[in-house]
Amino acid sequence: MNLSEHKPNQRHFALYKGEPGAGKSIQAATWAVQGPVYFFDFDGKIDAVWNYFTNTIKRPDLLKNIEFDTFDSYNQAAEKLESLIEIPNKYETLVWDTLTTSVDKLLTQVQNFKGADPKKKDKLKMVGDIQVSDVEDYNAESAALTRLVQAAKFDWKKNFIMIAHVVRVQNRALDGTMTTDTQLVTAGKKVAAKLPAYFNEIYHMVGSDGGTLGGKKYEVYTSATGIDFARTALPLESKLDVMGNKFLYNYLKQVENFKSL
Repeated sequence: MNLSEHKPNQRHFALYKGEPGAGKSIQAATWAVQGPVYFFDFDGKIDAVWNYFTNTIKRPDLLKNIEFDTFDSYNQAAEKLESLIEIPNKYETLVWDTLTTSVDKLLTQVQNFKGADPKKKDKLKMVGDIQVSDVEDYNAESAALTRLVQAAKFDWKKNFIMIAHVVRVQNRALDGTMTTDTQLVTAGKKVAAKLPAYFNEIYHMVGSDGGTLGGKKYEVYTSATGIDFARTALPLESKLDVMGNKFLYNYLKQVENFKSL
């Protein structure tokens, strides 16, 4: 196929990342303006979405376009994703909220399985009376998340947003100097390093005190700022103000490649 005949992908396949309280779930929920949104809720942040739309910006009308389930296990959520892929017309946007907490549930699920298996029980890695993860558990995490993002990217044809927390880590270079980087909060370092490569868009989100609504000021960075990585293939400003009714969704709607929105 000649590149001149290529049409850019008009769906939103994005990673929203930032520290807790940065408004990641809220901005993912603003896709309710376009149509029905489904949240895979792992950490109960759906309450913050309800409060923001109901009390902060007075847009409770958007809540009717948001559905969610709170999952106790990773497998339940993975099975739900598979079922939604089979009925793609029901939702316009899926939101995985969050990578961090879903991995916690995944590792707990793996450890429970090993603890119940007589062949594996004697080989469990213990520190005191606490079972801790080993290489086999991290391999399970890597395999499960790889399948998840591949299914979301190649089998699900509409918008998909993964929400993730970040942490600042210090690394020692070969010359002994220390550097500080930002990485996704997952159990294994390999997953944190490779996962961003799957996403078309990566937005770094910041919430700070001093705003006029709810005591918070929300900003979205679409390009790297300091050690916080972000990127976009769209003609967006490097920093977006998403206070109040200035939704991230509205900025994207104005981009030419998103005419379908």
